[in-house]
Amino acid sequence: MQFLISTRILFCLFFLLSLMCNKYVLTTLGFHYPTIFQAWQTFVSLVLSYSRNGNMLKSITIPQIFSWLPAMFFNVGALCAGSISLGRLPIPAFLASYAASDALLLLFDSHLPSGLLQMSLSVKLITMMLIVWYSSVNILSPVVNWICAYTIFHGLQKCVLFWYNQPSWPQASLNRNERQFLNDLFAVSVLAVVAVFYGHHQDVYDEYPHLNRSVFYLCCALSGVFGWLTRMQLNVLKVSDSKMQTEMTHLLAKVVTMLAAMQVHAHPDTIMLWLCIIASVGGDVLYILGNAVDESSGDFTLRNILIDS
Repeated sequence: MQFLISTRILFCLFFLLSLMCNKYVLTTLGFHYPTIFQAWQTFVSLVLSYSRNGNMLKSITIPQIFSWLPAMFFNVGALCAGSISLGRLPIPAFLASYAASDALLLLFDSHLPSGLLQMSLSVKLITMMLIVWYSSVNILSPVVNWICAYTIFHGLQKCVLFWYNQPSWPQASLNRNERQFLNDLFAVSVLAVVAVFYGHHQDVYDEYPHLNRSVFYLCCALSGVFGWLTRMQLNVLKVSDSKMQTEMTHLLAKVVTMLAAMQVHAHPDTIMLWLCIIASVGGDVLYILGNAVDESSGDFTLRNILIDS
């Protein structure tokens, strides 16, 4: 029990620190080069995963890679769009859009559970509309496109995971660590090539004013490390804790991060932002309660998919 409590606390702490470090680099230091920033983060994650688990490619076959390829593409899109969105949006609005991506499952599956879980997905759609409204009124209008792209890419990644866990999906035998390893390897390869092709590395060298500041490199390193530690703690919770407790811990981490961001940063139109927070948390609470009802009736499919994403 003491181990689980410490793991939950560490997950919430790493989740908070990861978002804060990312926000500091992207907004305070103004590093607006998502290909390079996300290539660096996925490279750090890849190195740490390799150090911990070794070369997992040795146990992965080519058909298994092709089976997971759609999710790897959507992951790259979510990384780039999410980096731009986080740099321009308040952290609470960004986290609310992350939760709203669950609603995309409504468009791709006709057998989702009804009741509270169905209500939660509807509330998440309303949350996304509030975020779009907040972004278009208080931020720049282009950010609406990026936050919608992030929500769509992240939602599509969850949909692929939903289908991947179905018996009809071919070669669906990769475990969680292997999928994450492939995501990181594919992302760092694609983003590095794109950054070099479009000359983003030269733009950073010529234009970025904080390139010689040690705090920039420190925060970039910490953001990658904290992101990897967050995933590791979440994996421990998925194995050691109940699914409902893991969902509650994830929600607690988001709420703590939202409240901390509201205190640390100044945001325009705080009333609308609070509405986004309330709608997002309300949708997650309905989702957790709906999962509890489904568990009692023996329907585990959607709960396992969402918590695994």
